[in-house]
Amino acid sequence: MIKDANMIILYELKISIVEIVLLLLCKEKSKRKKGNKTSVKVGNHSPSL
Repeated sequence: MIKDANMIILYELKISIVEIVLLLLCKEKSKRKKGNKTSVKVGNHSPSL
């Protein structure tokens, strides 16, 4: 039972860490998109879009 509880806690921690990383990545992407708007208008096609 103790092992199962520890596994559940570790699993939940992994999920929360993944969520935080995804949130940070989304923020970085939105920052890049805001910065790329001018270069996109110029005609620079980036593979991320």
